[in-house]
Amino acid sequence: MATRSFHALVLGGTGAVGSAMVRLLAKDPARIAFTYHGNDALAADLCRQTGAIAVQSDLGAADATVDAVRSACDQLGGLDALVHCAAICLSPGDAVSETSVQKIGDIHEAGWDRLMAINVKSVFFAVQAALPYLRARGGGNIVLFSSIGVVKPTPSPVIYMASKSALTGMAHAMAKELGKDNIRVNVVASGLLESGVSISLPRVLRDEYVKHCGYKREGTADEIAKVATWLARENTYITAQTILVDGAV
Repeated sequence: MATRSFHALVLGGTGAVGSAMVRLLAKDPARIAFTYHGNDALAADLCRQTGAIAVQSDLGAADATVDAVRSACDQLGGLDALVHCAAICLSPGDAVSETSVQKIGDIHEAGWDRLMAINVKSVFFAVQAALPYLRARGGGNIVLFSSIGVVKPTPSPVIYMASKSALTGMAHAMAKELGKDNIRVNVVASGLLESGVSISLPRVLRDEYVKHCGYKREGTADEIAKVATWLARENTYITAQTILVDGAV
């Protein structure tokens, strides 16, 4: 009997963790799609490497997010896993210090709205759009990405932590509602990474993180993606959990 092909959609597929997810998920019998915002060259290269389908979208707009999810799922022919990697760390247009994270007083409404639209609102509407496709395949996995600052107090932009904390509550409520549909919802919370949004933090804070990390180094996108890939492909019972991957800080 032929093995059913695994179908997954990665939102934010050209980011550091997102591109690692696409590469890992594309192994074995699989059809993978991903969204990206503006990096056409990287998206094209990732498609060449993996055979994945690329869908350009601005996830800051709910209607664009919904259209992108539906387009990707239609092209895939169904969905077994939704992975949301897209995020920004800094409030766009607001002050950025060279020695500290963005402070409470640095943030203005426009920057708040843009960050929350990408980090929180797009998650909700992506899940909403994906549900009919997941249910049609008999269930599946939803994997979201958070931060160590949600689990342990660390120097972090308040607005970023607010957005990532929202995902924990969202995952808890979604897991309860969707369990009957055989859909599991989990969050991977990472420590600082040597790539991705982590590099927007000042070097002095990243050095301080390494000093207190048991492994004495930042993590890699592949290390985070491997955990998330297992949750997306293999997980059958874990749900409503936030899994911390931080090298023992």
